Amino acid sequence: MKKSPRFAFVILIVALFFVACSHKPIVPNVTFVTAFEDNKTVLIQEGGVLHLELESEATGDNRWVVDGTLPPEVRLVGKPQLRAYTDAMGSANMVQFDFKGVKVGEYIVKLVYKNQTTGEVKKTFTITLDVHSSVDVFVK
Repeated sequence: MKKSPRFAFVILIVALFFVACSHKPIVPNVTFVTAFEDNKTVLIQEGGVLHLELESEATGDNRWVVDGTLPPEVRLVGKPQLRAYTDAMGSANMVQFDFKGVKVGEYIVKLVYKNQTTGEVKKTFTITLDVHSSVDVFVK
């Protein structure tokens, strides 16, 4: 029995769908963290990146900034990025930080949400970054 090209095409699409659905998305060495992980320890692989998202405002003088200086074994990758949480006008925004763990060890990363004019601290966020040479990433 001869199969039509349309039948072969449908079989190919179905097979590709199952293959695509069976794989996890590939984001090498990136651990995603939000405000829910405040005061927790996050394990990452050496050379890996901690991607942190915190709620922020787009207008006004309040900003998330690193409190003090980072340990030399933890590097801020690029500049913090501000993005809209939704498309609705006046909605909250998210600020994104990427920190790279460059050496094995345990390091405290602290950020403060403060008014840039008065210096008043509104909120804080602290995380312990536990950098390992090889690890399955998780939050303690």
